Amino acid sequence: MHQYLVNEGIDAERIYQENRAQSTKENFIFSKEIIQAENLSEQILSYPYRTTIIRCALLCMRNKTELT
Repeated sequence: MHQYLVNEGIDAERIYQENRAQSTKENFIFSKEIIQAENLSEQILSYPYRTTIIRCALLCMRNKTELT
């Protein structure tokens, strides 16, 4: 995904990768840590697979995080 975004013109320095997670829940938690540590806007692009979109939506609802 990183290389795809770079090839599409996104500056590599604007791409943050979370690579510790072993589950959708961990990915959500670790990504939120990156967002807070880097003082990033909480309006982010998430590109989940079709099989994980429902889990992503449920995690957002449980953690009071807006999903758009």
